[in-house]
Amino acid sequence: MRKRPPIKDIAKAAELSTTAVSYALSGKGRLSVQIQETVRRIADEVGFIRDDTLLA
Repeated sequence: MRKRPPIKDIAKAAELSTTAVSYALSGKGRLSVQIQETVRRIADEVGFIRDDTLLA
């Protein structure tokens, strides 16, 4: 089983905080559409898969 990349790898590539990346991936927070799209694109590129079991 391939290990999924940590959110901090996406944050580093996007030059954002892990909190901002988390908000962008979940659709929460007040982030611009451009930032949300950038984060999702990078997440797709690195193979990030959201684990819905971790959502509270």
